[in-house]
Amino acid sequence: MKVRLSHSDLERIGRNQAAALETWGATLAGHMPAPWRHQVLSDWKSRRAADERDGNTWLRHLVEEMQEGCAVGLGLDASDEDIREAGKQLAARAFQVAEDLHIKTLPALRERLASLCEQNGVQAPECRIKDKGAVRRMTTAAWWVRKLRAAHGQRIEAAAISLGYVHKRGQRYASDVGVKRRREQKARNAASLAATIAVNQDGQEFTLAELAEKSNANPRVRRAELMTRIRGFEMVADSLGHVAEFLTMTAPSRFHAIKVDGLRNPKYDGTKPADTQKQLVKRWARARAAMARDEIRLYGFRICEPHHDGCPHWHMLAFLPADKVERVREIVRHYFLETWDGHEAGAAENRVKFEAIDKARGGAVAYVSKYISKNIDGMTVNGDLLGDGQVEVAERVETWATTWRIRQFQQLGGAPVGVWRELRRLKVEDGLSDTVEQGRIMADVGRNSDYGQSAPGWAGYVALQGGPLVSRADLAMRVERTEAGEKMDPTTGECVEAVNCYEEPCAPNVWGVRDAEAGRVFLSRRFKWEVRRGSGNSGQVQGGAPVVVRGGDGSRVSELGSDGVRAGASGNRGGGLRGSGFAPARAPRTRVNNCTRSKQDGSDETGSSGRGSGRDEGGTGIRRYADAQKGHGGGGIRGAGRGDSGGACGNSGDL
Repeated sequence: MKVRLSHSDLERIGRNQAAALETWGATLAGHMPAPWRHQVLSDWKSRRAADERDGNTWLRHLVEEMQEGCAVGLGLDASDEDIREAGKQLAARAFQVAEDLHIKTLPALRERLASLCEQNGVQAPECRIKDKGAVRRMTTAAWWVRKLRAAHGQRIEAAAISLGYVHKRGQRYASDVGVKRRREQKARNAASLAATIAVNQDGQEFTLAELAEKSNANPRVRRAELMTRIRGFEMVADSLGHVAEFLTMTAPSRFHAIKVDGLRNPKYDGTKPADTQKQLVKRWARARAAMARDEIRLYGFRICEPHHDGCPHWHMLAFLPADKVERVREIVRHYFLETWDGHEAGAAENRVKFEAIDKARGGAVAYVSKYISKNIDGMTVNGDLLGDGQVEVAERVETWATTWRIRQFQQLGGAPVGVWRELRRLKVEDGLSDTVEQGRIMADVGRNSDYGQSAPGWAGYVALQGGPLVSRADLAMRVERTEAGEKMDPTTGECVEAVNCYEEPCAPNVWGVRDAEAGRVFLSRRFKWEVRRGSGNSGQVQGGAPVVVRGGDGSRVSELGSDGVRAGASGNRGGGLRGSGFAPARAPRTRVNNCTRSKQDGSDETGSSGRGSGRDEGGTGIRRYADAQKGHGGGGIRGAGRGDSGGACGNSGDL
C-alpha cells in the first residue's frame, strides 16, 4: 500500500531538511573566528544555489583544511584563555607519558613527546637542544602556551590568506582577527611589565614598563636609532666616495595569493609568508657569496615589508664603490630574477628594481625614511600607497611581522651596533683606554636628540672601528661576554653559575667592552637587578601537580613539576635517570677561577691553575677590577669568555 504525502507534508519535510542543513552549516562555520562566519555562510549558500552537493562538499573540506594541524579541541575561534587551558592539558598529557614505565631512556621519552607536539601542530624542540632540556620544555605548560599561541596566530593568518580576505580591497597586510589578537597580546604584555618591579643594588626601583620605555623596545627609540645609523652610513660613504643604490626584490607571482586588482591569483601555490621570506634569505645568501667571490663588499640596510596580500618583499639601501654597481646589479638580477621564474610575464619590469640615490631628492635618508616609519610606528608617514592611515599601517605591518616571525630590519656590513650600545653605558670616570674613550665620545654624540645630530657619532664610531668594510676579526672594540652557564656579578666582580628555567646553562651574558689592541675589558653592566613579579601578570600559567619520572626498573628517580623542573627544587634532590643525562642540576654558586683567584692562595693572576688557564694575561683580575670601581686603582679584564648571544636568565641579572 502506497502512502501519499500531501503537499503540506512535503513542505514540512522540506522545511525540516532545510533547517537541519542550516544547522549543519552553522555548526561547521562555528569553528571559524566570529567575523568570518557570515562571509563563509554567504559563500556556502551561493555555491549551494549553483550545486547543492558541491556547495556542501566545499564547506566540509574548507573546515577540515582550516582545522588541520590545530591542537586537539582548539579551533580557529579559540580565545587566549582557551589556548592557556589547552597548554595546561597538553603539559599534563606529557606528564602522563613521562610516567610510562615502558619508556626507559630520555631519548625514547623525547621521541614520544615530539610525536605529541606533531599531533597538536607544534614544532618540537630543535635537535641542538639536549634531551633533558627538550623533555623539560615539552612537560612545561608555559612552553606549550607560547608554542600554541604562535602556531594559532599563523593558522589564523594562513586561513585568512586562503579565504582571500587579506588584500588591499579587504584587510591589508594582516587579517582583522590577527590585528585584534595582537592588540590583546600587547595589552597583556603591558600589564605584565607594569606589574613587575626591578630593583638594583642601590635600592632603585623601576617597573619593567619604565625600563622598556628607555630601550629599543620603544618604537620611537628604535626608529631614531635606525635613522641615525642610516644617516651615519651615508656620511661615511660620502667621505669615501662611495655611491648609494636602492634595490627592490620581489618573489615570483606564485607566492602571491591575490593580484593587484584584488582578484585571486590562479598561480598561487599556497606558500605562506614565512616560507617566502626563507626563499628570499636563501637567494640573498647566494648573491652575497657571489659578491664575495668577486671581492665586492657593501654596507647599508635591508628592510622587509609585506605586499597588500601579506607576501614579503625586500627594499635594500646599499653603499658601495661606484665601479662595483653594475656587477652587483648583474648578481642580484641573476639570483632574484633569471634563476627564479624569470620567464613569467612582467617579471623583468617588476621583480627586481634598481635606483641610484639622487642627493637632489634628499639622499639615502629620504628614500628609506617612509619604509622605516611605516614598519615601526607610522610617524611622519601620511598614509601609504593604499590610503591607510599612519597608525593603522604600522599596526597591521607589525602584526604581520610578529605573527610570521619575520625580521623587518637588518644591517648589512659595517661595525656592530652592539658595541656602540655598550659604549653608551660607559662613564668618563671609568679609566678607559684611549680607543674606548673615543668610542664612548662618539656613541654619546647627539644623545637624546634626533638622528640629524647623532648621526656624526655613528659615522665616527664606524671609522674608529676600522671603517664600514672592516671584518669582525679586525674590529678595534668588541663586546665581551661571559662563558655559557655563567653570569658576572657587577657588585663583586665574581663569575656565578647561572641556569635557565629548564636548568640548562644560561647563554653567554654581555658585561663589558674589550679594547682589542690594549687587551683590556671595561665593565659596562654596573647594575645587578632583582625582578619581583606582581600579581598583575595576566595570562601567566601557574604550576600544577608534579609528575614522577621513573627509571627502567620502575623505581621513582625524580619528580617534575608543571614548570618542567623537579619538585622540591630548593631542597636536596634525588639522583637522575641513570645513563640518560637526567642528572640533578647543581645549585647556583660562585665559581672561583683564575679571574677571581687572589695572590693569597699562592697563585698569581695569570696562573695556570683552574679551568680558565691563561685567560687573564696582560690584564687584571675581576676582583681587582671590582676594587678599581671603588676608587682603588684602574684596569680592565681580559678574556672572561666568548659567545654569540646573550640574555638574562633567572629572576636577577643585568638589564
